[in-house]
Amino acid sequence: MKIAHLSLGPTCVPAELLKASHLRTCSFGFDWFRSGSFFIEEFLKQPLALFLETYVYNPCVPLRQNIPYGTDSSFLHTIEPSPIEPIYGYRYLYNPHRALSDPETRPYFYRSFNRLKDVMADGNIFKRYVLADYTNKEFAAHLHNPQALIDWFVSISQLFCLSGELYIIRMQLDSSKVFDLRVKEYSCASGVKVRLCDVSYWNDLDNEETRAYVYRKIGRSIFGLVPPAELWRPCI
Repeated sequence: MKIAHLSLGPTCVPAELLKASHLRTCSFGFDWFRSGSFFIEEFLKQPLALFLETYVYNPCVPLRQNIPYGTDSSFLHTIEPSPIEPIYGYRYLYNPHRALSDPETRPYFYRSFNRLKDVMADGNIFKRYVLADYTNKEFAAHLHNPQALIDWFVSISQLFCLSGELYIIRMQLDSSKVFDLRVKEYSCASGVKVRLCDVSYWNDLDNEETRAYVYRKIGRSIFGLVPPAELWRPCI
């Protein structure tokens, strides 16, 4: 069975880790997006064309009406909206690397999200879902509650019949020169497997010149060396 590594965001960090580790064989929908759990759920729930038109081609902050539980809305004079609160990640879905005005952008988005939907639904492909972010880097601390992430993934796995395993990779920049990796494995009652990976490394290595090498070490340490023949690749 071939293995596919799929980014679930919330930034481009998972895709960068997989790319540096030679585990990324093509572009999938959320690879280069700022995203969150709400949009993963909407992607799984909605027809692709509707999802793309609603959230991808027209970036927005979705709102929910705050109706107290058990309240008959017909008796309310005003129903105030508020932004959605995702389990992790951003309140909007946006790719900062693609200009929406570029005529090539929409076809690219369609291909990458359609490919992701096909792979997620294919029972003959083993899926490794990847969440990755920093814990102490400005504007990049979205994975602060591991148990909430695990519960969320178990929930959507059951609801949408997902197969595979989840890797939660939380990276911390440290003043020491020691590379440290700690992995906890969870086997949930539903059969879902989750690996929580906490990584710390020297903060002086967090720059454009060395980041790819650090990401490769992190990826190889977590996923191991996967032979190229075992990786899923799209038919060209």
